[in-house]
Amino acid sequence: MFATSLLYQVNQTQIRKLRVDVAARIPSLAWLQRAAWAGLVMLAAILAAGVCNVFAQAAGTPKFVYVTGLNANYVLAYTMDPASGALTPVPGSPFPAGTEPYFIAVDPSQKFVYVTNCGSNDISAYTINPASGALTPVPGSPFAAEGGGCPVGVVVDPSGRFVYVPNGGCGNVSAYTLDATSGALTPVPGSPFPAGNQSELVAVHPSGKFVYVTNIASNDISAYSIDAASGALTPVPGSPFAAGSFPIGVTVDPS
Repeated sequence: MFATSLLYQVNQTQIRKLRVDVAARIPSLAWLQRAAWAGLVMLAAILAAGVCNVFAQAAGTPKFVYVTGLNANYVLAYTMDPASGALTPVPGSPFPAGTEPYFIAVDPSQKFVYVTNCGSNDISAYTINPASGALTPVPGSPFAAEGGGCPVGVVVDPSGRFVYVPNGGCGNVSAYTLDATSGALTPVPGSPFPAGNQSELVAVHPSGKFVYVTNIASNDISAYSIDAASGALTPVPGSPFAAGSFPIGVTVDPS
């Protein structure tokens, strides 16, 4: 691992570029997550007035950065200078999303972007132009959050075959199969799957075997095993697991 790395912090309507001394192991930067299977870096931030969530996309050195605008109903796109980390707007940015776009995920193949729209209860899907970083809606997008109430978190499993979305207003998790050619989403049989009260964020184990969802109002974490063939979710024995008050973020360490 390099001694230094770049971190992007979102504060309401601005993005700050920071250089992080990784070797120093600064505890306050523990929310920086590195997805081991594809070298993705996800920088998740507290909900703000304008900028909500940011995702740096690429295998190895990031090429593009995507940011959701919660109140502006769009996705900002940038190219990243690999040396300085400076951001330059992608031509055509910002790109329209649904109402109240919250969280964002890029699939492991680096071809597709998925954004949850809490206000319009759907998921915007885009293809990434590999040269410019521009976003084009996937045919059929936006896709309904069949859970029906304020989709918030979103994650693509390491194989790039399944997408999982907790629905904060319904206490369940929507599961989809991802078409590797078009990027379209199709509900998994049995979806949505029950979760706790006010399900918000989600993480997939690096092995692709398990899913974890935070339940804010019931103060616990729902854990599921993934059916490798269908993507369906089955609660892990003992789930949900008690957590502290108001659990929100969740991640699995790479090991």
